[in-house]
Amino acid sequence: MEITDKEERLRERRRLKQQRHRARDLDEQKDLERQLYVLQNFLAKYKAHADTALPWKQVAFALQDAVDDATTVNIQLRQQVEQLSRLAHSLASRTAAIDHGFISVPEPFTWQVVGLPTDPAALGGATEGPYTVE
Repeated sequence: MEITDKEERLRERRRLKQQRHRARDLDEQKDLERQLYVLQNFLAKYKAHADTALPWKQVAFALQDAVDDATTVNIQLRQQVEQLSRLAHSLASRTAAIDHGFISVPEPFTWQVVGLPTDPAALGGATEGPYTVE
């Protein structure tokens, strides 16, 4: 009789062990199903909004183009500032030279002091017509 009680206790222990093992497997399966449900919902929401986000490569290329344009404009503006600065210095030194009398200011130019050519070869065919020089 003792052997049967021992066997019975062993069977009962194995049965309880199998029940606990099955319960653990069932709990793990339920946890995995819940995770699957959460991830499927996340994926569905992500796919719905995936077209609104810009790919990072396009954003990087657009920013690089903007940097290149800004750099080009900056270089052009610096060159213009340098040219205007040289012009301002030249004008200031010329004005200072005129004020100190180092440079004489010429008389204003008029066309009255210009001589017109009278040689027919110098006129280059302008001798015919109503405006001929005699």
